[in-house]
Amino acid sequence: MPLIRERHFREGVIEKSKFEIGYLIGSAMSSAYPIIILQDRYSGTYSNGKWIAIAVGNQMENGAYRIIRCLEDGPSGDDTDAQWFWSEPPDWVAVGDTPNEAEAALMKKLG
Repeated sequence: MPLIRERHFREGVIEKSKFEIGYLIGSAMSSAYPIIILQDRYSGTYSNGKWIAIAVGNQMENGAYRIIRCLEDGPSGDDTDAQWFWSEPPDWVAVGDTPNEAEAALMKKLG
């Protein structure tokens, strides 16, 4: 299971921890937060992006937190799960070739 890197906004400064796979961005600045950014298991084969941004990653979705759903099934599941997930992705995910691009795409998508 991928590890999650945390980034918290504190007076405009971003702090990073030692983990290497994804990011958890927390702030009261947006209803999209916390945004969780994960490296795509399939490197964009199904999603068309190397990184996945998940809005409100701690919200329950179909009986599981969004982050858990994305780590255990959907985009991180087997090939069939990933194909199905990305055939009609939920509104709360976006992708990009970098973590920053994924976050920007999510914010644009959410308007």
